[in-house]
Amino acid sequence: MLLLPRQSAVTPTTSLQVDETGGNVSSTSVMVNLEVSDVSISGDDSELESDWETGKKGRKFKLRGQPASKRVKVVDSASASAHKTTSIVRRKKNVSVFLSMPLDVICAIFLELTIKDLIALTRTSKSLRDTLLEKHATIIWKTVRENSSVPEPPHDFSEQRWASFLFGGTQCQCCGAPNIRTVEFFLRRRLCTKCKKDNYVVESRFARMFPHQEKAVLDLIPFTDVGGWAHGHASSSRFFWREDIEKMIQRWDELKSKSRSVKGKQQLQDFCEQRKKFVATVLQEGENYIEWRERSSKEHSNDIHERKKARYEAICQRFRDLGYEDCDIREIEYEKSVAVTNELTDRGWTRIRPSLEQVIIKARDSRLDFELRRRRAERVHTFKKVFDAHALTVLPPLWLQYPHWQEVANFPEIIQIIDSPDNVIVNAHSFAPAMAELPSLIAKWLEDKRAALKKQLVAANMDDASTMTPTSMIDVDVLNLATSVFKCAGEGCMQTPLYAETWSDPLFGWTDAASHMCSGRTSSLWNFSPLTVAYTGIPSYIKAVIVPFRDASVVAAKLVRLVGLDPSRVTIVDMDRSGYYFLCSGCPLVHNRRQKAYPWRAAVCIL
Repeated sequence: MLLLPRQSAVTPTTSLQVDETGGNVSSTSVMVNLEVSDVSISGDDSELESDWETGKKGRKFKLRGQPASKRVKVVDSASASAHKTTSIVRRKKNVSVFLSMPLDVICAIFLELTIKDLIALTRTSKSLRDTLLEKHATIIWKTVRENSSVPEPPHDFSEQRWASFLFGGTQCQCCGAPNIRTVEFFLRRRLCTKCKKDNYVVESRFARMFPHQEKAVLDLIPFTDVGGWAHGHASSSRFFWREDIEKMIQRWDELKSKSRSVKGKQQLQDFCEQRKKFVATVLQEGENYIEWRERSSKEHSNDIHERKKARYEAICQRFRDLGYEDCDIREIEYEKSVAVTNELTDRGWTRIRPSLEQVIIKARDSRLDFELRRRRAERVHTFKKVFDAHALTVLPPLWLQYPHWQEVANFPEIIQIIDSPDNVIVNAHSFAPAMAELPSLIAKWLEDKRAALKKQLVAANMDDASTMTPTSMIDVDVLNLATSVFKCAGEGCMQTPLYAETWSDPLFGWTDAASHMCSGRTSSLWNFSPLTVAYTGIPSYIKAVIVPFRDASVVAAKLVRLVGLDPSRVTIVDMDRSGYYFLCSGCPLVHNRRQKAYPWRAAVCIL
């Protein structure tokens, strides 16, 4: 019989019948009566006066267990409506209003709840607690448990105790530590790691911790195979709870002291058999519960995954409706506001849309930029193949003066094709008109470079009388004079003084300056993949920066005068053909204590 707390003397006509054999609650089985003593079911305000009794000195006091009536307060018409609303809200919060409903309605509500909800109800009021912990309320707990796919309780547990053990809280039952999610089914306890380490007794240490005790006691106590230091991993050892051992030793000693008689000996034997069966039952039930926990955990994880997936798909669909593409929407999959289990609502969508949209826009811009770089890299790669094929048709002397292929790719005629609109297909044939004009373009490039070197050389020689070239000689192969010495000032060039132990190797005349191959040219990525370039970018090359080498020009002019020639007229070819060698008086002696002789170009380098 399911009883609710006693209330006012009103017997409801509603009846509830419980089928304890099948575990179902219906309206056609065992009759359950409900007595009400302190709440009017009809809700008539005239009966509230019966809740009060008059004490000594004419004072009224409230009967225990009755909701207190409020003193009548005179309010104006403006606040009457607000006061009425407040009274209604407070009346709805009263548990007695819920208990005044028909019993079959209450039980129907209980059956729609979860186990955690029932446990929470037992902690709201004493009335609900007494109702749900009543023995005949077991059918409600059993039905809710079966609806939740929770296994049956152990043979020595009630439905309420089993529900509280599994879902009543996550505190350690020994020390009260919070957030203990794992239950030790073999020991029927929820324990923290510290308590396990402090109270577990491994079988191998039993004799040391409990001397003069028979080891057969351990066969009568449930145990676990997961130690306190095992981090959830099972082992071949048996671990017992210290308190269980102490109680069992006490009980064992009591029966042992009576075992001298035949009856006492039989009692001890029956007790041992009974406990061994109990331990076997506990171990078997524990195995079943562990399997259920693992299966339930997996199902819970799958459920969370499906709910997150459904939310993610709902968000993706809303962004698809806004015109975004899936490749950009995928970037929000692991955002905190997306990877949750809550169902997407219009209010939630309004809240999370701005931040997620920024992520998608950023991903879209990054993708478009990557596609642009990849498309440009493919076109540059196509041009390089065309340029390499053209280089095979150029004579070696002329090829030495050709610019770097990346410099040619920056010619206006070439860059115009590379930077064509996206809807234009660029292939090898697209570069055919520009490649037909390439010899003339390179010739113009060489002429511009030659004119720039002449201008720099004249400006440098105007400041130095020792290498000054007469104005009348400027147009007569001034770049091929013996005093026309250059160097590469490109950043990172291996021929700059930054990397040389002495002076850098000078560049003599136009031929050396035009054919100079800076280190950046050889270290550039000649064979590259467009996909790699799309990520890393087209490798930059070190452009050769040819400038007059004034110190070397001064040394060259001194060597020319040393042989009796005019620096303003002698060319590089003349000095090469002269056959003069020069001795360095400041250089160390070589074999047989002789001085080494140097050609004029080498002499310029070491002096």
